[in-house]
Amino acid sequence: MVSVNDYALLFADKSSLETNRVEGKKIFMADLNGELSPAFQYLGINYIRKASVADALAKPADIYVFSGLDSLNTPAPVIARLRDFIANGARVL
Repeated sequence: MVSVNDYALLFADKSSLETNRVEGKKIFMADLNGELSPAFQYLGINYIRKASVADALAKPADIYVFSGLDSLNTPAPVIARLRDFIANGARVL
């Protein structure tokens, strides 16, 4: 195991999340393990599904969302490109 992350969870009503703030934004999502997209669907957040990180980074978007990345499905050069995107101010979740 490389790392373990623990997070305190806070449950809130959907309306308090202000998802309207992302309405009209171009959101690219590469949900490589299929665990995050159901939450976005539940919250009514529109996004464009991408098959990989490289596919998501190929075109400009307002927000990039990545889930399920690991060394098997995301090669080191793509991770380096993602780090560059973040360093240059890209909005990445």
